[in-house]
Amino acid sequence: MSRRKRTPASQESQNNQNLDKLYVKLNDYIKQNHLGPEMSLTNLPRGVQLTFREKILFDVGDADIKKGAKPILKKVGGILKMVPNDISVEGYTDNTPFRNRHSKYHSNWELSGARAQNVMFFLIHHDHLPPSQLHFVGYGQYKPVAKNDTAAHRAMNRRVNIVIMREQGQENQGN
Repeated sequence: MSRRKRTPASQESQNNQNLDKLYVKLNDYIKQNHLGPEMSLTNLPRGVQLTFREKILFDVGDADIKKGAKPILKKVGGILKMVPNDISVEGYTDNTPFRNRHSKYHSNWELSGARAQNVMFFLIHHDHLPPSQLHFVGYGQYKPVAKNDTAAHRAMNRRVNIVIMREQGQENQGN
C-alpha cells in the first residue's frame, strides 16, 4: 500500500482541522471550569489565541505564577500537546509606571517578558512541551487592547496570550 505524499494544501487543511479540534477542547475546558471571566479564546488568522487575565496567573507587579494557576496551566499544556505547531507566549502590561524601587523589575516591558517567560518555562518543565516549539515575547505597555484610561481598561491590558500559530506553507518553513 503506497502512501500519498501530502501537498501543501492538504497539510494546511489538516493543520486547520487540528487547530479547530484544539479550539473546541480549550473552549470546553474554559466553559466546564467557569473560567470565562479570566480566560478567553479567539480564533485569529495567525492562530488560536488563549488569553489569561493578569489576576488568574499573577499578583500585581509580580511574574511568579500563582499556586492556584498551576493546575490550570497544567491542563492547558496537556491540551496543547495535541498539535505540533509553534506556540508564542506573549506578555502585556498596562502603562502604569513602576514606583517600587525594590522590585526586581524596572519596567513594564521587563515585567511582561518575565511573565511570558515563566509561563513558557512552566509549559516546558511541567507539561513537557518541546522547547523548540515555544518562544516568548514581552510587549510591555506597547500593544494595549484598550485605552489605559480606567482601572477596568488597564486590567484588560494586563494579560498573557498563548498563541498556537498556524503553520506556514512549505516554501516559508526553514527560514
